[in-house]
Amino acid sequence: MALKSMLNLKQVSQNILQNNTKFRPGTPPQLVNKIIDYLGESLSPPYETALDMGCGSGRSATGLAPHFRDVVAFDNRDDSLNFAKKSNNSANFNIIYRKGSAENIQCLDNSVPLVCAGQCAHWFSLPKFYSEAERVLMPGGTLAVYGYLLPLPHYQDKPISHCVEKLMLEKLIDFMPEQSKVLYVEKYSSPVFQSFLFNQEPLERDESMTVTLHSTVSDLVSYLASTSTMQNFYAHKGEKEAIGVLNDFQDSLLDQIGVSDNPENIELKVGFDYILIMGRKPF
Repeated sequence: MALKSMLNLKQVSQNILQNNTKFRPGTPPQLVNKIIDYLGESLSPPYETALDMGCGSGRSATGLAPHFRDVVAFDNRDDSLNFAKKSNNSANFNIIYRKGSAENIQCLDNSVPLVCAGQCAHWFSLPKFYSEAERVLMPGGTLAVYGYLLPLPHYQDKPISHCVEKLMLEKLIDFMPEQSKVLYVEKYSSPVFQSFLFNQEPLERDESMTVTLHSTVSDLVSYLASTSTMQNFYAHKGEKEAIGVLNDFQDSLLDQIGVSDNPENIELKVGFDYILIMGRKPF
């Protein structure tokens, strides 16, 4: 099935937050538990306020909400904040949404036990962010930064992730923003992720977590269409060429799968590997 009849790149571009939520993983409970356990090594509950920087669709704040009296979710985009508010389960009454940036956190000095940045730190000016995190964290408080890598699709037990790598890391690599490469290519291993500048103990780095979603070929194509890399290609080359690239990608998946069926009916398991980095402010 040709993509032109099933995917509108302009619509994907206009509804990027909705597409991010539909096709992307949320914050896994095991990741939140690792953050809370790490925080508990230096500070005892109950915990007052957590800051979720660059909250986007709000999933990170939702994951943190049960562990804190309140969570303040910051983002510098009005559309992100509005979407997060509408998407928030009414049970999470303790999430407060505010417009603000990671480089200028509107919060009192030494006031919060946790600052978190999920799937967004590579877009920040990290030295400024680290300085602000140090300022607002109480002694013993934790800064947690995490992100997930490119999707790893499987059809039944057959890995087909090389199709994703060929598309994103070869064909479209010149259109991948430099900030995205920090995560998807460098995997948060560059020098700016080796220290938060204020930590005295070595940072704790955990790459053990993988979230697996049940998806379809069509879902995977739509997910990649919503990435900043594909949207950048679309902006430079136009919808016709973008549709062509995605059609080629879909064809490569179907060739690997060896099944001639509607892509909307072909089920996949799609894994996302997470990287979590944590450090604490000294007493």
